Amino acid sequence: MASSNSWADYVFGYAFAAASWATQATFVSLHDGDPGATGANELSNATYAREATGAFANISTATSVTTNDSVITFNTDGDGETVTHAGIWYGVSGGTFLFGGALGSNFAYNNGVTPVFDAGALKLIAS
Repeated sequence: MASSNSWADYVFGYAFAAASWATQATFVSLHDGDPGATGANELSNATYAREATGAFANISTATSVTTNDSVITFNTDGDGETVTHAGIWYGVSGGTFLFGGALGSNFAYNNGVTPVFDAGALKLIAS
């Protein structure tokens, strides 16, 4: 997953400047292209919205992997976009993009399709 400068500033501030580790609500975004370090290519149809991630669990320092510990469900009103990537943000809209990456497989987000990340399915891998 590509991380943003904001994420790097946050982590380095905590690790090297004794900044407090403030926990904020995080949200998952869907993208029809690589979000890069800015959150580009986020879906923009009228009914799309980011969804809360809940907590992440199963943090493994040996493998640098963490996964979502609850189901994340999006609405069923897609506009036929092909979703290729996901991102993590502070903020349900606007906000600060933290990082994003490619999905294991793309999917067509059509009307009536409900995108779901089952618990443990959204893996964040530090690299």
